[in-house]
Amino acid sequence: MTIPDTSRAAIERLCERMRDEDAHFPPITKIISALLAFRDALDAAERDAAEALALADARCQEKAFAEDALATAERERDQALSDAVHAINRQRIAESALAQAEKERDEAIAENLRNREWARAAEASCLKDRAERDAARDENARLREAAMDALSSLVAAHSLLSRGGKKSAPSDKMFEQMLKDYGAAIARTRAALTPTEPSGG
Repeated sequence: MTIPDTSRAAIERLCERMRDEDAHFPPITKIISALLAFRDALDAAERDAAEALALADARCQEKAFAEDALATAERERDQALSDAVHAINRQRIAESALAQAEKERDEAIAENLRNREWARAAEASCLKDRAERDAARDENARLREAAMDALSSLVAAHSLLSRGGKKSAPSDKMFEQMLKDYGAAIARTRAALTPTEPSGG
């Protein structure tokens, strides 16, 4: 318990007065001196306690600040980790999309190559068909020319035989057969050389 200043002043005044009468009250003076020393010790203890309390408060505040800073650092660390995880996920998604795009590109290139090969094959087939058609046309023209020559010869032979009579053959029967065969050959050749209309179906 702190002694009030008024009590202290009264005690000091009493102590001064008692020092003047030291011979009469020596034990009381010692008691008062002890009380004053005790009061000074109490004041010093109160000051030390106040300083210790202030230091403890300061340390508590520093601890609170440190804990706040630590919590902030942990939150920032967690946020950085979360951002890193998101970045890794985005990178994986981008890599997957890139792989898919490369796969589609390769498939498109392969399809383009197949189309080019098909186009080259179709062109080669078209050229082959054209060459075969030209060759068939040339062959047809050659055969028509040969058939025309054969037809002309058959017509001339038939005309000659028909005018020469049966003397042109060893026998009448052979003569008739020759005329029949030549006539049939002439008919077949003329039919073959006659252009046919394309069918409507």
